[in-house]
This record gives sequence, C-alpha cells and structure tokens, in this order.
Amino acid sequence: MADNIPQMEILRVLMSEAKRLSDARERCLTILDTKDIRTGGDEVEVAVRNVIREKVPASYHVGHGHIVDATLAVSPQIDVIVTDTSAPVLFTAENGSEYFPYESVHAIGEIKSTYDKGHIEEFVEKIRKVKQVLKREPAPPNYIGNGVFLGKNISGTEPRPYRNPIFSFMLFVNGDHYDPLKEQEIFRTTDIALLPNVTCLLDRGIIVNARIETQGETGQSSLGPVNITPEFNAHLVTGLNRWCFVPFGDDSTRTGSNLGFLWLALMSHLEASILMRPPMLTYLDKLFSHGPGTCLA
Repeated sequence: MADNIPQMEILRVLMSEAKRLSDARERCLTILDTKDIRTGGDEVEVAVRNVIREKVPASYHVGHGHIVDATLAVSPQIDVIVTDTSAPVLFTAENGSEYFPYESVHAIGEIKSTYDKGHIEEFVEKIRKVKQVLKREPAPPNYIGNGVFLGKNISGTEPRPYRNPIFSFMLFVNGDHYDPLKEQEIFRTTDIALLPNVTCLLDRGIIVNARIETQGETGQSSLGPVNITPEFNAHLVTGLNRWCFVPFGDDSTRTGSNLGFLWLALMSHLEASILMRPPMLTYLDKLFSHGPGTCLA
C-alpha cells in the first residue's frame, strides 16, 4: 500500500504571509488618518521585518536602523538590515533602532506601504551612501570565512571579484500606481550597482535584472536566467542583461508568488555571501585617546 503522505502547500503559506502585509497596510492607512505618520509607517515596516525574520535562519539578525563603518561614519536610516548574528550590535536605541558595524551587514531593504514615483530614487541615494561613502574591505575570492584565506591566488571556483556584496531590495505592499514607463529613466541611467537588486511590488510583480535570450530562427526574445547580483553581470553571465518587470503567478496567487521570489532571492544571496570580521579595535580606537598620565608605582 502506498503511503498517503500529506504535502505542505507552500504557495498558500506565502499568500497568507502576503495577506499579513496587506492587513498591516490597512492598519497603516487607518493610523495615517489620525496624522500619526511615524506610527503608521511602523505598522508595515514591523510586519515586513517579522515575515523576513521568520523566513531566514537563526544565524541572521533582522533589524532596522543605521550602518556604521570603522571611521564611525553613519548611514541614513534603513528599514530592514540583515546582519550576521556573530557580530556585535554597536548600540540599540529605546525605539529598537540599532547601529550595526558595516562588516556584519548582508542586506538592506526599504519598505513602502504604497508605490509612488520617487521612492526608488530615494532608496538609490541611500544605497549610494552605503556603498560609496561608507567603507569596508572587500572579501577576496580566496576568503572562506572566519578569518581564513586560501593560499595566494587560490580561489577555488569562485568567479566573483569579492564575496561580500550588499544585497538591496525594495518592497511595496500596494503597487496600484506603478507604471513601468515611469521608472525606465532611472534604470537606464543609474549605475547598476546602486539600483535595488530586487524590487517587489507585492500585488503587481518583480523588477529584476535578467538575461534576454533570442529564440532560434524566430528571433523572439524571452526571459532567461535572473542575476540577483547585477553588479557582477560582467563576471557571471554572457549575453544581454536587462532590467525587467515580471508578474509572477496568476491573478489569484500573485502576491504569494512575488513574495516567494523575494524570499528566494534573499536566501540565495545569504547562502553565497561570506563576510569579513568587523575590526572592532579600529571601531573602538577613538575611545582610547588620553592626556598625560601619572605613574602610581
């Protein structure tokens, strides 16, 4: 007799999680009617962080706040920061906002209840400050983690120029106002490393960087493999890569399918990312400036 083994309906689970986010948006709109903008925004941000926290392994910390580099330069406020739990948090404010050493950061995210033109540009500026103003040492291809390096010029099969890229994403719970034509300019003109790796419009679709493939004699184009780290396009893929808007699933499953793709992309990045250790002596060095001392014995 064949075993009648039940199966988990993972898409149904993801649709339920997406509904949690939609419900949080409704609460947000109710609060915004009272003119309490900060509390209204928190409803959606907290819900998204909770969903992500439940979907990544316990070895990762999901918080929000600021990134600090070894010169003590501080990033703008960031809605979602995914870090390695082995590294310390530099400071935690009473409202839960945290300050993380840059070396411990795997991913950053921006959360919006409703899509509006200009939101992507605002996040691009945050990404620029994190990647171009703050500094951290790249993890070379021969780095395998925990402070261990392979021999000089040995990197195994690692094709990427460094192993600790920052994954950035945006999540809009409602995308009713989204028009792909409105965002063409920023995706055409912005440095590819400064654009969000994945932009999820929960009820509409996903903006990703993917290879465009031509089908044989017909000459028709189709979506090929997605590269979730577009800044590495030149190192990882051949052919034409373009920014594409893709509605996953059908009308009845779209929110769960889009959320599932964002989860898959984040997990794929976390599995491939290897971070350097924060140089805590450098972070703390400025604490130990001193004046003339006195010999006691």
